Amino acid sequence: MLNKPEAGLITLGTLGAFAMGLASPFCAVLYGTYISVLALPDDEEVISSANWYSLGFLGIALLVFICVFIEEM
Repeated sequence: MLNKPEAGLITLGTLGAFAMGLASPFCAVLYGTYISVLALPDDEEVISSANWYSLGFLGIALLVFICVFIEEM
């Protein structure tokens, strides 16, 4: 009952912490598959795939930025 006014912020902080915890495993999986792409024989396919993986890393970085902001509210 004492924390009822802060219940929304506690929930947001918990969800932010949960998403932050998921960011590291996602980054590890993305990094592992990115390394396997570098071994492809076709240079054009490597460049194309590397661009997509770069966007994936950017997405994870944005997720972490938003989660940190939510956690610190």
